[in-house]
Amino acid sequence: MNHLLNLIKKELKELLTPGTVVTMVVMAMIFVGMGAMISEQSDQAGSDVAGMKFGYFNEDALSGDDSYSTDNLVALGGTELVSEDVSSPETILNTLNEKGLGFIIVIDPDFSENVDSAQQGKLKVYYNQKGLSMFDSTSSAVASIILTEFDKLVSNDYLVKNGVTDTDFVRAPTEIDGRSTFLNGEVYEGVTPEQIVNAVSMQQIFIPIIMMLVIIMIGSILISSMGNEKENKTLETLLTMPVKRTTVVAGKIIGSAIAGLLFALVYMFGMYYYMNSITGTALSGGISLSDIGLALSTFDWVIVTVFMFLSIICALGLCMILGAFVKDYRAAQLYVMPISILAIIPMVLTVFSDFQSMSPVLQAVVFLIPFSHPMMIMNSLLMDQTLLVAGGLVYMVAFALLSIYVTVRIYNSDILLSGWSKMNKLKKGLGKK
Repeated sequence: MNHLLNLIKKELKELLTPGTVVTMVVMAMIFVGMGAMISEQSDQAGSDVAGMKFGYFNEDALSGDDSYSTDNLVALGGTELVSEDVSSPETILNTLNEKGLGFIIVIDPDFSENVDSAQQGKLKVYYNQKGLSMFDSTSSAVASIILTEFDKLVSNDYLVKNGVTDTDFVRAPTEIDGRSTFLNGEVYEGVTPEQIVNAVSMQQIFIPIIMMLVIIMIGSILISSMGNEKENKTLETLLTMPVKRTTVVAGKIIGSAIAGLLFALVYMFGMYYYMNSITGTALSGGISLSDIGLALSTFDWVIVTVFMFLSIICALGLCMILGAFVKDYRAAQLYVMPISILAIIPMVLTVFSDFQSMSPVLQAVVFLIPFSHPMMIMNSLLMDQTLLVAGGLVYMVAFALLSIYVTVRIYNSDILLSGWSKMNKLKKGLGKK
């Protein structure tokens, strides 16, 4: 037992070096910082939208009660401009900047006359865009809202002119008295499928991404470590010590798994903050999973953690097997590629598709990749897919035990000391004799 604990401590010291710890914490803080920055930009964009002003120049030939434009634009808070303000693109740009306007609307001379003739009135819109970031299109968003309201006001005026008194009824003759969504045999009142999917989307995205990053990172560190040990001959020293090689394997895997789970938890913290700042309540339709009774319980989160831990052990088992073929530190990077591919495939598939909606062949492929199950576990728990959860748990345990068994067999052989090619030559030589 003391040997196992010492080996676990050794692995943790090799994996949790100051460099890896700093990198892990910095990456998490980068996600937190990016989330805070995006949240700040989002709040700033919201204040810009609320305080955005717009101007209008009315060339409409009709005026007073015969006009559809002037009073409606004033009601929407527009600033009236004179012809000198919109005489050319240069003066329009100067007007936008000098008066702090988000956009300018120019009313066509035949606007009211066209509307009276049941033809669409023409408008021109000049936007003032400050940059190319995702928050620099607010002038377009506000203009769309203003123009929609303007259309509504013009439509109401047209209906009144033509003898329609109840304009609200004509524009909206139906009313939705209630919304209910049936999901997995349960009814959720007051929400739509879109709202549910949007509320779940954050968890659908950040868990697979975290698992992919952790598996690639911990796999790269472990295989590189084994390559470094072979290059420096420290692995030979370790294997010649009076310690069972089973204990050596267990120490490496347990120590690496603890480090991998720590990486996952730290990354989850940073990524959750980052994703929450992007999605928030705006994109989730103003609801959260707890609002509609779809939140995970404490026991569910324990299951999620167990699945993550088992998945990391499966990854480490594969890395230990691949590490047996690594000759030196430089060659280690090549052997990380299979692990990376196996981590990326389920990440992409689970983010953009649900397991139940996949074809049988694709379902089999996803199920056989052990890293898929922690990426699907949250949806499986929310949908009460007990069979899939239990099957995934049994499969990952079996996969982990099989990979550990193969690793122990490799460590009990002389492959790690003599090399695979030398082992084959030795067998061939013995066969000739």
